[in-house]
Amino acid sequence: MIPVYICEDDAQQLKFLKSLVVEIINDEGLDDIKLVYATKYPTEILEKMDTDEISLYLLDIDFGENEMSGLDLASKIRSHNINAWIVMITAYNFALNTYKMKIGVKDYILKGNPESMAIRIKEYLKDLHNSVRLVAISSDNDLRIGDFFKMKAEEIYYISVAPSEKRKIEIYIKNGFSTISGTLKDLIYPNNATFFQCGRSYVININYVRKIDQVNKCVVMDNGANIPISKKHIRALEMKLLSQFY
Repeated sequence: MIPVYICEDDAQQLKFLKSLVVEIINDEGLDDIKLVYATKYPTEILEKMDTDEISLYLLDIDFGENEMSGLDLASKIRSHNINAWIVMITAYNFALNTYKMKIGVKDYILKGNPESMAIRIKEYLKDLHNSVRLVAISSDNDLRIGDFFKMKAEEIYYISVAPSEKRKIEIYIKNGFSTISGTLKDLIYPNNATFFQCGRSYVININYVRKIDQVNKCVVMDNGANIPISKKHIRALEMKLLSQFY
């Protein structure tokens, strides 16, 4: 489930955003996305936020004199969750490119035009759905976990067992990583030459293998990660890599 959080200090605007997000989720069949919390208080967002998984935050930019600013809130969210999608909602027509670069704000939406706001928010919700869970697409290049989770192979560098949580795995993608429930045994990739299991704790995408370090017994990935691998698995991986060329 991909959580959505809303923080807006205007009661009428908050009600509109809540209703809009729920309506889009229902109308577009985005069953893997859920509005989990909406409030006018920035501190409540920080208390309720998910610090690991991909999530969407719709944030007002100005909460008044007695509260932190929306940009401060965005910065705090980013410091705890590199996978967060942060969209600022503002009544002021000014560019946030500096802040987009500095704290990873995805974009900003201008208040005042409900139809335009609805179009933009729908785009973000659908992009979020398509970037992580591609349920409607069937392909040999997809990786599945059970019958509900599907992700494009080209998005994945590698998958590992979460070190401190039972029945959790971490999927490392181009924009960070996502932690989901499951085990490596739950992974389903039939007839797929893209993935290789290096041992009990790792499955790698062989298209992103930079080199095999025979001395240190690890696989160096394109994103810089060093994945442990046994001598037995090194030979099998070499054969799989060679098979791509024949």
